Amino acid sequence: MTEKKEVGYKKPPGHTRFKKGISGNPSGRPKRDTKYMPVPRAVRGCLLEDTTVRRKGRRVRMTKLESLVQKLYVDAMNSSIPAARLLLALAQDHIPPHQTLEEIRGHRPVYEFTIEERDALLNSLEGVELKEPNGDK
Repeated sequence: MTEKKEVGYKKPPGHTRFKKGISGNPSGRPKRDTKYMPVPRAVRGCLLEDTTVRRKGRRVRMTKLESLVQKLYVDAMNSSIPAARLLLALAQDHIPPHQTLEEIRGHRPVYEFTIEERDALLNSLEGVELKEPNGDK
């Protein structure tokens, strides 16, 4: 003897119910059309992509934005006046003037470095001859 399944409020017939393991919306929401992406989103997406660059013979992964800022810094330090002006303008726009260096660094003392900062500093000083400070005041 076969049992009849109940049909009624919140109990649809078995042949119209969603099957287990099968999505109720198999096509899903259509993907956004990237052809008509706003310019700021396109620029942000491009600059935040990861890239691999060579620094002192090593391959380092960073975002394209970080790579551009580092290149700008190197050019500025090599006496490029336009690069220095642009770098200083970026610093003025993006480093808050009302905060101390300690506040920017997260209330850590200025002389305290994270391991990454220490390694970066040591890498940047490779090949630089350091002189011992005089004890005279």
